[in-house]
Amino acid sequence: MEKFKVAISSILPFFFICMSVYADEGMWMLGNLNKQTRKAMKELGLQMSADELYHPQKPSLKDAIVNFGGFCSGVVVSEEG
Repeated sequence: MEKFKVAISSILPFFFICMSVYADEGMWMLGNLNKQTRKAMKELGLQMSADELYHPQKPSLKDAIVNFGGFCSGVVVSEEG
């Protein structure tokens, strides 16, 4: 049993050190986009500029999001998706 504990205690740190975790999924807050995030979005296929996506004072994609009674949201999607 002691050998098992020693083996586990020496293997687990190695496993956690070698394991890579990337947080590239989920919700990106539009007001907090930085250059690295914008670059990643372009690499994933985004075809609009950062100002077209989000600008606090000018019209942008953020203005296309609607809110229904505080419980749901929706967007308008063109025929091309």
